[in-house]
Amino acid sequence: MLTVGTAGVPHEIALPDLGTVSTIPLNNTWKNLYYMPHTHVDPRTDELVLFAFALSSPFLRLGCLNKDGKMRYEMTVPGISKPTIFHDFALTENYIVFFLCPVQFQVSMSHKLFGGVPPTSYDCTENTMLGIMRRYPPGVKKVNAPLNEDGEGSELDELTTESIKWIAIKSCYITHIANAYEQDAETLVIYATKTPQYLDTSYGGAHSNEAALPEHKTSLCRFVVDLEFSEIREHTMLNHVEHPVCRTEFYGSKNQFVYCLEFIETTARIEDPDVPLYKSVVKIDLNNQNKKHFFFGSNRFGGEVKFVPKQKIFASDFHRNPDVLKKKQEDDGYLLCFVYDEISESTDLVVIDAQTMDEAFSLSLPNRVPYGFHTEYVSREECSRAIPKPWK
Repeated sequence: MLTVGTAGVPHEIALPDLGTVSTIPLNNTWKNLYYMPHTHVDPRTDELVLFAFALSSPFLRLGCLNKDGKMRYEMTVPGISKPTIFHDFALTENYIVFFLCPVQFQVSMSHKLFGGVPPTSYDCTENTMLGIMRRYPPGVKKVNAPLNEDGEGSELDELTTESIKWIAIKSCYITHIANAYEQDAETLVIYATKTPQYLDTSYGGAHSNEAALPEHKTSLCRFVVDLEFSEIREHTMLNHVEHPVCRTEFYGSKNQFVYCLEFIETTARIEDPDVPLYKSVVKIDLNNQNKKHFFFGSNRFGGEVKFVPKQKIFASDFHRNPDVLKKKQEDDGYLLCFVYDEISESTDLVVIDAQTMDEAFSLSLPNRVPYGFHTEYVSREECSRAIPKPWK
C-alpha cells in the first residue's frame, strides 16, 4: 500500500500488519519535492496520478503510474511563477484539473516554523486559477503505454504554457475534491469543498490581509467548466461541511451522491479549539440537493468516512462493459467512520448503511484514533494479494 502525506514522500506500508517497508523516491527527478497529500486512481484503468511541488522553480511536477507501479509518464507543469501550496486535484477520463490558489510558501519565513509562525501567506486580492490540461499528452496512449528497456516510462517533452487552459475564479482555497467528470466534450463538472481563504491550523493558519473569517466557512460547491468559452459557473450545494467523498468506482464518472462531514456550530469543546469537530455525516443527492444525516451523538465526533461497496467494480469490469456503472445502485454499500467520545475517551468504528443512513453496527477499538486523518479501506481479498515484505 502506498501512502502520502502533506509535503512528505511516499511510504510503502505492508499488508496486513501495516509495518513501514520503506520510503519510495520515484526517481531522481522527484527528489527534494513535496508531494501533494492526495493522489487519485482511475477506477477504469488502475492508473495512479500524483503531483509534487517545490520551493524553487520548477514549482510543480506531474506523474502517472500504471497498475504495476511503473512510471508511465512524468513532466514539469509550466506557468507557475512562485512556490504555492497544493492539496488536491481533479481527475476525469481525459483531463486533469489542478487549483492554483493564492497561498504562497514564504521561504524566508521557514526558519520561524518551529516557533509557531506559519510560513505561508494568503493574498485574497488574487484570483484562484484552475489549470486544465489533457490527461494524456501527445504520444501517450490511454492505457498500457509501451515501456522502455528498463521497464520504466520515459519522461516526455516538457509541456508548454499553451498546453494548459487557465480559468480564473474568485479568490478561495479548494480543500478537497469529491468527484469530477466530463458532462460532454466541452464541459467539465467538479464537486469540491472550498473556503474563502487558506486556513491551516497545523501551524496557526496562514497570514492574510483579510479579516478573520466566520467559523466553518467551508462549502461543497459545484463548478461547471465551459472549456470552449473558458467560463466557470459556480453553485453552492451545502454549507458547513468538509471531507467530501463519493463511491470510488464512480470517480471520473457522473455520480448522484456525495458524503460529507458536518461541522459543529461552536468551537466550545474539551480539547484544542483549533481542531475542527464534525457532528454528523451528510448524504447529499446531487440531482435535487435532498439530504440525509447520521448524527454521531452528544460529545461524539467523527472523522472522514469511507464508502465500501457491497460488490466492488474493478477495472476489468469496465473493460468488459464500459456501461457497468449504469447497472449498479450507487449507494449500495456502507460508510465506515471512526467516532471519538470525548467524555468516555473511547473510539468506535461505526458502520452506516449508505442507503438508509442508519447505523448497521459499531465496534469498540482498544486505542484512540486522533482527529483529522484521512482513511482508506483494504478488503480481505486485497490483503491476500499483497506481497509479504519484511518490516524495516
